[in-house]
Amino acid sequence: MDFFMTFILPILIVMAIAAFLGFVLAFLGDKFEVKQDERVEQVISNLAGVNCGSCGYASCAAFAEALVAGEVTLDKCRPTRPDKKTLIKEILNQKKS
Repeated sequence: MDFFMTFILPILIVMAIAAFLGFVLAFLGDKFEVKQDERVEQVISNLAGVNCGSCGYASCAAFAEALVAGEVTLDKCRPTRPDKKTLIKEILNQKKS
């Protein structure tokens, strides 16, 4: 009985708390999910990725978000190759789904 109270019961209590918290986190993860336009990731993958700041943004990711939001034009990014700029323009013309 002493073994059960010393070792087994605390383990069962910790497992029950962990399972409860796991369910709570899974529920809250679905409720508070931040939805992001998938075009942002596509634009980021086609930008030069040098984070030079010549566009006026601190990173290529911030510039891509501004592009998708329509806050800036693609000609601000100098390092990106012309063929990649064509792909980005095609991505930006896609409808948000």
